[in-house]
Amino acid sequence: MRAWRRTRTRSTTDTLPYPYISECRAKGREEGLAEGETKSVLLVLEGRGLAITEEQRERITSCTDTGRLEKWLRLAGVVATVDELPT
Repeated sequence: MRAWRRTRTRSTTDTLPYPYISECRAKGREEGLAEGETKSVLLVLEGRGLAITEEQRERITSCTDTGRLEKWLRLAGVVATVDELPT
């Protein structure tokens, strides 16, 4: 076996001795998902030509609950106004 295979460096997924890395990675992943879903909700609403007030935009962009954001994304394609998105 070649030497480079025997002395491979640790993979970024090998975090057994460092559990906090896994926690940080999970938190970052969750934050990234929320940001993507937030952007998607706004893009669908804007793409449909619906008016979004600053208060509504703030409510959507400040939400970090991915379950709620997924619900809003499903509804964004069918609501008549942004006010119809549940709180």
